[in-house]
Amino acid sequence: MQPVVIKLGGSLFPYAESIIKVIKTVKRPCLIVPGGGAGADLIRTQNLSDEAAHWMAILAMEEYGLHLSKFGISVQKPHSYSLTRPTDQQILLPYQYLREVDSLPDALPHSWDVTSDSISLFFAHRLSLPLLILKSIDRIKIDGKEVSYITTPTISKTNDLDAFFLPYADSLPVPVTIINGQYPDRVSAALDEKEVIGTKIKR
Repeated sequence: MQPVVIKLGGSLFPYAESIIKVIKTVKRPCLIVPGGGAGADLIRTQNLSDEAAHWMAILAMEEYGLHLSKFGISVQKPHSYSLTRPTDQQILLPYQYLREVDSLPDALPHSWDVTSDSISLFFAHRLSLPLLILKSIDRIKIDGKEVSYITTPTISKTNDLDAFFLPYADSLPVPVTIINGQYPDRVSAALDEKEVIGTKIKR
């Protein structure tokens, strides 16, 4: 089974230990991208420039990643020349890598339109791997209605992902699945590539 990039949302902080336990049990190679969580929420309340807020929020991702590592998966802090597909299970600390590639044409914008959602998609694309996003919702809502598939990402609107995500996803050949990480059985099934309640992005 090919590796997978997993975005583990900050809203799942109370469930983090049980989620990591499931990931370790399934043993599928993965790169876990931590959300920004409470740290990023705090940064939003400050009167900061987009530039400062962007990098501080990425550092908040690293703080959450270090918390996740307490449950038995090691952290990785890749350089721009050392990012490779995981052969085991790793937690990504993304700050240094994103700093090093920030001048490249495909670098992400520095604004609150880009959060750890789009950052996880960025890494999935860089590694040519599918992306599994764990949130605290069963499905993404488009125009207030839960959907199992998003087939027109560019023109779809949702508050459940950052504003940059859907148009960005439409431009990349990355399979994306979003599920509720509060349910260990769903996380396990998704990692085993079984059908599970959630939303898939299909072009």
